Amino acid sequence: MTELMHARLAAECLKVLDQSGYDVEQCIIDAKCEERMRAMGKPYVTPSLSPTMNDFTAQSAFWLFLQLDGLDVAGVGVKYQDVAKENVAEFWERTISRQYPPSGKSTTVSVDIKDAISEFAGRLIYMGDLYVRDGQRGSRNTLTIFVRLLHLFAAM
Repeated sequence: MTELMHARLAAECLKVLDQSGYDVEQCIIDAKCEERMRAMGKPYVTPSLSPTMNDFTAQSAFWLFLQLDGLDVAGVGVKYQDVAKENVAEFWERTISRQYPPSGKSTTVSVDIKDAISEFAGRLIYMGDLYVRDGQRGSRNTLTIFVRLLHLFAAM
């Protein structure tokens, strides 16, 4: 898909959301974004997207917020991981073990997926921490358009 096609589809998604009274804001991952997620009622941000556990740049990560009448009603984080030709399974094992150290409180489940992802290379996109404020849940159409827009922005 070309950049122009991405832009056209993103514009259509924004138009549909706007017609329903929604606005969308993209912001660089920092402590303010985490505060906005907590203000919506999300009790935590995963270590993988936490600005206190990672050093993000404007090119390596962002949050997308859905707003209704100026109020954040949904949010989701995106980060890019440029693994080039590194073994993705080893990269994830190394980074996840630092971000989710054993605490004794829960059991970490490990799945051997090295063969399945041995061909992954280049720039990977991690999306997580999708959260919708209580009282704003229920519209599959709005959420579908918001997530579609997220996919388009992440791929641009």
